[in-house]
Amino acid sequence: MALAASVIVTRARRTLLDPAPGVVWTDADMLDYLSAAQTAVCQIKADAYPLRATVPLAAGVSQALPSDALSLLDIYFNGNGATVNEVGRSLLNNVADWPAATQTSIVTDWMSDQRDPRRFFVNPPNDGTGSVFLLYGAIPPRIASTATNISLPDTYETALWSYVVALAYAENTTRQDLAKSAQWMTMFNQLVVGRAQTQKISAPDLRLAERA
Repeated sequence: MALAASVIVTRARRTLLDPAPGVVWTDADMLDYLSAAQTAVCQIKADAYPLRATVPLAAGVSQALPSDALSLLDIYFNGNGATVNEVGRSLLNNVADWPAATQTSIVTDWMSDQRDPRRFFVNPPNDGTGSVFLLYGAIPPRIASTATNISLPDTYETALWSYVVALAYAENTTRQDLAKSAQWMTMFNQLVVGRAQTQKISAPDLRLAERA
């Protein structure tokens, strides 16, 4: 069952000794911190909020992910069901002038570059009528109310709680405590980075390097 934002907000309030409706931090504050917490998790662990989508392709080799994307995780197949292979740049560069090849609607190969995580390349160049079905790490929508469910799996509850408390202590209020904020942020990083290392999902170009 999805976890309501109110669960994390209530837990954070108990930690901060600021019971609802909140004397120091309003619900709006807490929801803002929680939204930021979800985004922070996804920036560390791209597969924390994965979405699948059929994405139309532009003419040429360079393609863009949806506007809510952080990074590409995988491409499964063309819109018509034709399979597509993940390749490295060195392999594509063995094909002379591949970016200038005849444009088609069907992709046979794709590659990504971590330095530009919201874009990817296809081969052969697309004619602008094709599409691919892919998986990408997305930015969770902002949380509008305490009744809204969080977008991440419930297993991130403690990490999200830690981040909310850290941001609360960092605010310039009568309860500001930057030392405590740093301690809670360290806890958050340990929880998320440790999880990312335990369940490693490499970026596509790194997976290729590991296979070599």
